Amino acid sequence: MKTILAALTLTLALTSFGQVIVWKQTGTSTETGQGMAIRSSFTGYMVFDADGEQFVFLDVYSSKKQFKINYQDGLYASTVATKAGKELCVIAAFEDSSAFHLEGLITPGLDIGDQKTWKLARSLKGTGFSLQQSDTPRHGDSTGSFTLDLKTTKAHNVGGFDLEECLTALKAPLLAKGYTETE
Repeated sequence: MKTILAALTLTLALTSFGQVIVWKQTGTSTETGQGMAIRSSFTGYMVFDADGEQFVFLDVYSSKKQFKINYQDGLYASTVATKAGKELCVIAAFEDSSAFHLEGLITPGLDIGDQKTWKLARSLKGTGFSLQQSDTPRHGDSTGSFTLDLKTTKAHNVGGFDLEECLTALKAPLLAKGYTETE
């Protein structure tokens, strides 16, 4: 009986941990077309769902009091050995007429609150571009930096948050401040 109880306790303890990783982001984007260029700044989060292997961006536009959630498909993540013997995290996406690329050095042995240690990039730098071919062609480019939010990551994993619960928690303070979600 004690063995069954111990196994059940261990199982419940293991399943109560989520596997989400949260980075804070800051960046700028420029959209050019129809004889004008629109530049905007954004902040927010990039969330990686280790269970579903999906990246989601929560872009916050403070000047408009708006935020947007972008689920990213077709992302590829890998580690690359550098000449200096370090590991580099590379995340890239290629879709039709757009692409983006993030990279940063990996820090081994990070505790994200899910009972194991991870090799993660504490910071990432990135660039992206898009080209829309239509009656009114447009070109967009963006740059950004990402910093691992270890405190939020740990809290959400210890709380057993899945991806949607993590996004709900990240959106809550924005909605409380009067921000609206856009498509």
